[in-house]
Amino acid sequence: MDEPLESRKTPSPQGRPSETPQEDLAALHPPAVLRIALVLGAVLGAWLALEGLYARLFGHMPELSTHFELWASLLIRWQLNPANLGWPLVVVGTTWWGSLAGVWIRHRWGWPFAMVLGLVSLIFLGPSTLIAACLLAILLLPGVRAWRAVA
Repeated sequence: MDEPLESRKTPSPQGRPSETPQEDLAALHPPAVLRIALVLGAVLGAWLALEGLYARLFGHMPELSTHFELWASLLIRWQLNPANLGWPLVVVGTTWWGSLAGVWIRHRWGWPFAMVLGLVSLIFLGPSTLIAACLLAILLLPGVRAWRAVA
C-alpha cells in the first residue's frame, strides 16, 4: 500500500529526494553571503574595468590610483608604456561579472573561475586586494561551497 503522506519525501529541484521542505528552500535560494560576494565582485569588477578604461583612453592611470605606481615603475623599467596596464584591468574587471554570474546560477565553471580571478586580483594591490581577499574568503565558506555542490 501507499505510505502515509507525512512520510513521503518530496523531490528536490535537483531530482533527488529531500528530507525536509527547508532543504528544498535552501536548494533554491543562495546563502546571504553569496549576495554580499555578488555586490563586492560587481564593485571590484567595475573599479578595475573603469581604471583600465581610463588608462587606455587618457594614457595614464587615474590620479587616485596611487597603488599602481609599483606596477607602472616596473613597466617603465622594462621600457613599456604604463597605459598598457589598462587592458588587463579591463579584462579582469569585466570577467568578474561573468564569473560571479556563473557562481550565482551554479554553472560548473563559475566557482573555479571566480577563485582564479580572486587570486589574479590580489596582485593589483591597494583596496582591490582587500576586496579580492574578502571575495576569496566568502567563496571558501562552507555554506557557499555546499550551495554550489547541490547543482
